[in-house]
Amino acid sequence: MITAPIRTLKFYGQGYSSQPLSVVASVNDVTVFSGEIPTVNESFDSAADANAVLFSFDTGVDSSFNGSLPMSILVSGTDGGVVFGNVEVNQQWVVNPAFTEEQITTFLDKSVDRATKVTLRSTVASPAFSADDISWLNTANCAGDETANQQYKQKLVSHGCHTYVQSADAYAAVDSIANVAINNTVLTSSTNPKVPADECLTLRVNLTCLGIPAFDLPL
Repeated sequence: MITAPIRTLKFYGQGYSSQPLSVVASVNDVTVFSGEIPTVNESFDSAADANAVLFSFDTGVDSSFNGSLPMSILVSGTDGGVVFGNVEVNQQWVVNPAFTEEQITTFLDKSVDRATKVTLRSTVASPAFSADDISWLNTANCAGDETANQQYKQKLVSHGCHTYVQSADAYAAVDSIANVAINNTVLTSSTNPKVPADECLTLRVNLTCLGIPAFDLPL
């Protein structure tokens, strides 16, 4: 079995200042990162790019965790500030029935042909796929055909090959996470949050387990 990983959060953004900027990031009032971040000597007022990796840290919770992590990010410096962008979280695939890690990698590789993927599924199917089942799964054209899609789903489910579980959501941007605020003012803008030097970004990072049907993966 694949063990549940500790989730790692990665924050993207960009510092804008004539002097180095640093941040202190805390979860539940415990410091998880403290240090300088990528900074360019450009105007903070017109700053837009937020594509550099600012920092990352282990959350201390694994993929069985469902809930929110309250965070604060204090920006320190003499001038300018930080534009915060995307937030990413690591992904881990767990399966039912249990596939090996090598098999999962094969399932997720779009360059691998369908016949190979069906052959791998057949080794863990219960009851086992018949030769006719495997032939049909290898050749069924489900593109744009809802009836064929339903038949494909039913075929997999009836043999126990029905669920992948993804360990975590990856949020596209900081301001898509619930309860994002600067100095207790909730952000309503769709733009990336801009935090001036010596101010603090407070937010909650929501982590959930998400079930994904195997038949929705590329075959």
